Amino acid sequence: MKELLRFRFATFSCELFAQIQQLTAYNFLMQNFIAGAASGIIARTLTSPLDVVKILCQIGAPETTHGLFRSFVNVYRSSGLKGFWKGNLIACLRLVPYNGLLFSFYHKLKVMWCEPSTGQLSSPKSFTAGALAGIGSSLLLYPLGTRAL
Repeated sequence: MKELLRFRFATFSCELFAQIQQLTAYNFLMQNFIAGAASGIIARTLTSPLDVVKILCQIGAPETTHGLFRSFVNVYRSSGLKGFWKGNLIACLRLVPYNGLLFSFYHKLKVMWCEPSTGQLSSPKSFTAGALAGIGSSLLLYPLGTRAL
């Protein structure tokens, strides 16, 4: 009798856990999408000055002929503080869906592949999940990047 009660409780617990997982799967997906989008916006905005100077160096702009530090000074003199964030809004709009999907895909793969005993991924599985998440995000959003606005 005791074992039957334990079995029924274990079965009930597993069924209840599965139902809770189904109800909260959408919430986790949205949380991961929003976290990915927010991290992309923050990272892009914080590194925008470096990106602006890098692009100016790549195209051989006159502001960049005297070294890296002088490049920052020259950009500030020619465009002001706003010059360091040229094109940031468009770049952020492109990153929002990409990073959101990337985080969501990675989380879904992590949940599917985690070790039941530890709840963690092995290094090869983590690498594969990250690679597949990046590939999936790129494949879904590639057509949007090729369309002319």
